[in-house]
Amino acid sequence: MIQRQLYSKKEKKCVQILDKQKDINSIISIFNNPNSSHEEIATNGVKCFLYLYGASENEMSLNQQRYKLFTKCATKNKINLASLPPTEEAVRQHSYRVYLQVQLWLGHIKNPEDWGWTFQNNILLPVTTPKPQTHPTQ
Repeated sequence: MIQRQLYSKKEKKCVQILDKQKDINSIISIFNNPNSSHEEIATNGVKCFLYLYGASENEMSLNQQRYKLFTKCATKNKINLASLPPTEEAVRQHSYRVYLQVQLWLGHIKNPEDWGWTFQNNILLPVTTPKPQTHPTQ
């Protein structure tokens, strides 16, 4: 059986975490809305990842949460970088692709190049992170 999951976070557990959030319905409605803006999609995608990686309610930066988790695991003698959340820019692009998929399921055709994909050599490829990672305090 293939398990779809973030590093050490099984799909069922992710759904349980997100289902407990009081604003999950408003997040879902943003992804279902064919007129949602790029910023709305990115903001809500980041919010989901903050929930999944145990950020406090007042934490708004996934990069800051990533840094906190890195420093926490660095104090232990066992650093596993794969356990860190992705960068905000990576989540932004991922959220665009999720939005595009949801819109396709709902019958709304959108240009993939506007939503996290790029054409290279006549092949559609995901945009990963067009911006370099910086220190979260910058």
